[in-house]
Amino acid sequence: MISRRAQLEERERAYLALLCQSVLNEALRVELEVFLSRHCWQSHDHRAVFEAMAGWRAAADVIRAGLPARLTLLGFPDTDIDEYFAPPGVSIETALEKGTYSRKRCPLHRPRSQETLPSRQRWALRLHS
Repeated sequence: MISRRAQLEERERAYLALLCQSVLNEALRVELEVFLSRHCWQSHDHRAVFEAMAGWRAAADVIRAGLPARLTLLGFPDTDIDEYFAPPGVSIETALEKGTYSRKRCPLHRPRSQETLPSRQRWALRLHS
């Protein structure tokens, strides 16, 4: 059986793969970045990749070429980026539907109003726009 931590790390990887591979439309990408900016990361490498990717708009090949340099500047020179350019292992719809991370254990969690939470329905609708 896969541990909860391993499951969360796999979700993190899938989300980062969506960002690195530039497969999301702009509105969905911004919403995912906002969502992940409040996430309590399980993997330090995943957090570093997210910080390197935040706000960066480029084609996947440009990201693949530039990501190692950005990670080095953040103090993560040995991060293997291949996993972020491999297929996420699930469809975009499935990956985004799993966006219900528990934030109860994260000491950095700041409660948000219900209006700012991304809903599964909004995410699914935007995939087709």
